[in-house]
Amino acid sequence: MTDSTPVPNQAGGLLAALVPFGVLRQPEVALTTGICWVLGLDGAAGALDALIARSGITPDSAGRWRGEVVGDGGRSDLEYAWGDPPTTRVIVEAKIGHSLTPEQLVGYADRLPDTGGLLVVLAPAARRAEALEVVARCRDLTAGPATFAVWTYDEVLERLEAALPHSGDVAQLRGLVQAHNATDIDPFLPDELLEANASRREDVWWVVDHASFGIRESRQPSGTDWNLLHRRYLPVGNYSAAVAVGVGRKDPGNDPTRPWAWLRVAGASAHGRLARRALASIRPGTEETKDETWLPLRIEPGLYGSQAAERLRSALESLIDDLAAAITVEMEHQLDQARHLDTAMLDGVLGIGPLEANDLLAGSERRHEDIWTLLTEASRPLYPDRIYPVQTSDEDYERVRYMRVGASEAHIATCLLRRGRNDSAPAAWLRVHRSTSHAEIGRRVLEELAPGQVVDDPNGWAVPVRIPTGVGGPAMLAEVHAQISELFTRFAASIVRGS
Repeated sequence: MTDSTPVPNQAGGLLAALVPFGVLRQPEVALTTGICWVLGLDGAAGALDALIARSGITPDSAGRWRGEVVGDGGRSDLEYAWGDPPTTRVIVEAKIGHSLTPEQLVGYADRLPDTGGLLVVLAPAARRAEALEVVARCRDLTAGPATFAVWTYDEVLERLEAALPHSGDVAQLRGLVQAHNATDIDPFLPDELLEANASRREDVWWVVDHASFGIRESRQPSGTDWNLLHRRYLPVGNYSAAVAVGVGRKDPGNDPTRPWAWLRVAGASAHGRLARRALASIRPGTEETKDETWLPLRIEPGLYGSQAAERLRSALESLIDDLAAAITVEMEHQLDQARHLDTAMLDGVLGIGPLEANDLLAGSERRHEDIWTLLTEASRPLYPDRIYPVQTSDEDYERVRYMRVGASEAHIATCLLRRGRNDSAPAAWLRVHRSTSHAEIGRRVLEELAPGQVVDDPNGWAVPVRIPTGVGGPAMLAEVHAQISELFTRFAASIVRGS
């Protein structure tokens, strides 16, 4: 008959047992593997019996611990079995930096016998309160006889040290626990969260990194970019908005109270513009730069890193849900203003916010790019194939884009900013060049469309584009498209008539 009694581990071999498996790179696995190995030393199997007994369960003296056990509910960190035959009666799930869900712990319940057993959350002391909340929710999710408990690494080490006094392996294990507990960042002082104090910038990123990874099941890697030292993109519903959280803005700032941590919405895409407007509508305190909208992230001082990360994660989840809903509302509002236009045509201007009267002038550069986008998208449907390229070497205007009028050789152009301009003059124009075919017919059509408004340029004639104020991009597009289309249609018809 074969003796099934496990051979005890040999004292002094903890690190040698961990290194070959590469678990030192995985903090939670390293610690639970180390604990399991120490529990396998001669005389150590019952070291945690007192912790188990606190939950009203009395272990057998011949129990055995196992680590990384695969079964119902996934891979557990530690299991303790006893009886004849040996039956798993204690399952331990260890957490350091990652979040723990009640569903994860409850999923192990099917491994326990019908008479019950113990499901344990093993966590740093700093996360005990959080673990207790998870355990309380676990009790609401299961109707079975399982008992739930929270242990801390300190408690486990104390029991191991009591069972194995003066053990070098337990001392090494304590060193591992202390090293990995360092990943649970010490609480911040308020000034340590500001750019003026660089001493804990990497700790701030640790919190943002842990708070943002895996949100809504996204696994976006972190990185750096043109304006953040560290950043990770977040999913926002089904929208392709460039929303990122990060630390360390690269744009210059002279405010000593500027924080390290930010949420940024960037980009000139339709969803990006919508997201920027939506963010400003749902959260106070946003900051606008030329191409981005910024919102400072609140990291609560006085909390350990894991606690601060959990609070921030909850806030980010609420924010991206609110942002997705606000984008939908803003998009529907803008689309309602131009339902008669092709949806594909509107994509280029969705999210462009209302213009003020001053924005339409040459001297106000704040919205010139939006105005040029309106001119471009409003004229795009009039091209039979590809849109013509923009020209920047015109003698009269800084930007010009021509379009051919029907089957003729005549052309009209959308233009932005007259050279040598008067700052109080309009920024956007429709022009007929003197050298184009049927130029005189084009000039007369301009006079018909805008009596008294035709400007005689050195190389042609032009009229201001009427852009409505106080409405969103689609409504502005509809008005601008109507003007360009009318010039295009009348010019083409007049050429056919010869007048």
